[in-house]
Amino acid sequence: MIATICLVASPSLWGQAIEIDVPPSVEQGKRFRVVYAVESEQVQLTRGPELTGLELLYGPVEGYSQSTVITNGRMVQKSYSTYTYTLVALGSGTAKLSPIVLLVDGKEVKSKGVNIKVLPPETAASSDAHFMYQVSTPNRSTYYEQEAIPVSYRFYGSRGYEFYREVKALEFEGFLSLDLRDNQSVTQLVHEQIKGRNYLMAELNKLLLYPQRTGELTIPSHGILFRTPKPPTPSDPFGSLETRQIASQEQKIKVVPLPSEGRPEDFTGAVGQFTLSSQVNTKTPRTGEILAIKLIIEGSGNLKIAQMPRPSFDRAFENYDPEDQYEFQIDGGKLREQRTITYTLIPRKVGEYIIPPIKFSYFDPSSGRYITRSGEGYRIEVAQGKETQQTVISTGTDAASGVSAIALPLDREEGSRVWAGEILLRLMIYPLLYLVLALLGYVVYLLLRRRDAFRADGARYHASRANAVALKRLRRAKQLLDVGSEESFYQELLAALWGYLGDKLQLPLSELNRESIAQILSARGVPEETIAACTEVLDMVEFARFAPGSATDKMQEAYAHATEAIASIEDYKFTL
Repeated sequence: MIATICLVASPSLWGQAIEIDVPPSVEQGKRFRVVYAVESEQVQLTRGPELTGLELLYGPVEGYSQSTVITNGRMVQKSYSTYTYTLVALGSGTAKLSPIVLLVDGKEVKSKGVNIKVLPPETAASSDAHFMYQVSTPNRSTYYEQEAIPVSYRFYGSRGYEFYREVKALEFEGFLSLDLRDNQSVTQLVHEQIKGRNYLMAELNKLLLYPQRTGELTIPSHGILFRTPKPPTPSDPFGSLETRQIASQEQKIKVVPLPSEGRPEDFTGAVGQFTLSSQVNTKTPRTGEILAIKLIIEGSGNLKIAQMPRPSFDRAFENYDPEDQYEFQIDGGKLREQRTITYTLIPRKVGEYIIPPIKFSYFDPSSGRYITRSGEGYRIEVAQGKETQQTVISTGTDAASGVSAIALPLDREEGSRVWAGEILLRLMIYPLLYLVLALLGYVVYLLLRRRDAFRADGARYHASRANAVALKRLRRAKQLLDVGSEESFYQELLAALWGYLGDKLQLPLSELNRESIAQILSARGVPEETIAACTEVLDMVEFARFAPGSATDKMQEAYAHATEAIASIEDYKFTL
């Protein structure tokens, strides 16, 4: 019901929406226009906008327009009513237009309010640069190794332009990079004033760079091609587009190593500002059940490439490789990272165990020191679970001893002996499976090859299928008998008999007759009474075929004799 209401109501609601055409930013003292449009002819303005920081020069001017759209051969015409205001901004900052109210087809429709950014008037001379391309970094020249460095490539234009393409893709030697743009296919334009000139800025690249070595590194320059309108000339009164190239300046930075003083033993290379928390799915697991401990690290830095803690657990727990998930988002131009590490354990013994807090150490560039944070410790009480089948855990490394070995079944008591052949069997099971599959494939190949060779001998193949073909024709003859189609019945019955004998005896149709059939059957040791029955049924069917008006019982008798003759020859297994 809700879907139906939406489908019915949507066209009328869309038609009554008020569209607003307004520039996102303007310059103080310069006039501009704001146009309100609604798709309807019956429109009346009941309340205009209230202006804050703006002065009305002219309006509202009522207008009317039509548009035609052709989609897949279907033409749609739309009619718009418009109200145009000519305004001027009084001062820099933010100007506001309150919502307007229109009476559309007898119903009140309210627009959205509008905020407009107002830039101060330009004070720079006309000789200042019209286009700039700059690389922006923090106001520093020295960074720590692995420290996240925000880098932004920004293009500024004081007049109209459009992008063409990159001269060369960016390459960062000595850095790892992370792209921070929310939508890489869309470039937002923002008004900014630099040195008294108003520019329309586009942020073409926004990244985090992670220095991978110490010494002097270079943030490279980047070049682009763009088009800008040329002013009209006597030879080109309408003007044209001019393609230009511009590049940013490269920047040199100094990268210093992380200090060795105060470095924790468990430090794994994380640099930034982070917080840490931990969770456990249960504190009272049973043997054989999963115990999952989550370590959640949040903050901003090089969390994506830093190594995570690898704690050791009691030998009473089977320890799997941890699951590692990384997520990030851009909030107000700043990077927020989260990394979740899930440690999966399987208790093997009943008892009470203490899992100590998991520690995470990182270097904070803002304070220049190492910080260690700890999760929560847990007291785990393991109860007896159900007896499980001997599930074998994959080969791994014991976290406490560092010794690599084949894991035993979960229900094997610690310290029990392992039969020597058991390990050998585990090591051989997979190669044996491959060998079995290879032999099975070879047998299938031989069977298919034999089938193809048999089919290649057409006479033998048809002889082997003689009975199946005859039975199919006899079933069709029985259907004709049931409906009383006499002529078609005898034709199908003769086709079944002659076809069976020709395929069975491997004789071509040109050599197939009563004499040849009797001679071949006799030569192959078929009894004389069977041969006589076969020839008699052929005579019977041939005679009945040319004696119209045969009784139904005669058709039944011919069908029965034909079936018996084929069965008698099929039962006698002579050599083909």
